[in-house]
Amino acid sequence: MKKIYFGFLPSMLSISLVGCSEATNNDEVKHEEASGIDHHDELPYEWAATYELEEGTYTLQFKENEAGDESFKIAFVIEDSNIDDLEHHVAHIMEEDVALEETDHFEAKHEYANNLKLNKEGETVYTFTISKSGHYRIFTEHHPDEFAMEILAEAGVAIDGVNAKEYEGHAHDHEHEHDEEEHHL
Repeated sequence: MKKIYFGFLPSMLSISLVGCSEATNNDEVKHEEASGIDHHDELPYEWAATYELEEGTYTLQFKENEAGDESFKIAFVIEDSNIDDLEHHVAHIMEEDVALEETDHFEAKHEYANNLKLNKEGETVYTFTISKSGHYRIFTEHHPDEFAMEILAEAGVAIDGVNAKEYEGHAHDHEHEHDEEEHHL
């Protein structure tokens, strides 16, 4: 009977240690998820909103360029794509170096950032293609109001985004003010 007891005790101890290890790892994962975008010194985006986009071609119009920015990063993510922390995920997507678009048309790919070249003065117009219909959360490096940005359907009708959100912590070479309210574009 003593042999069974001595064999049983080390087995139980090893099971409890494995359980503690798993709890610690889960705690670390939960902490990382809870910290979300907080570990980023500066967010690579200022604004986001949700757009319902069908397959097809759209126009992205920048009617002005207040500060003379040379480029504008924009990321498209399908909202129902099982991403736990969308804002954190997009921060990593937009932090990557992305080449400037060389043409006035691009494909808006899920989980991808495009870096659009802007006219320093006046209007810039791009067309983009959506190959999969869905609710897209669109994140932008700069606030769309700075450019009077609009997304137009094929018929030329402006599409409004919903659940717009502004973010702090994005630095610029130029000065501008943002209020902290949510807006619709």
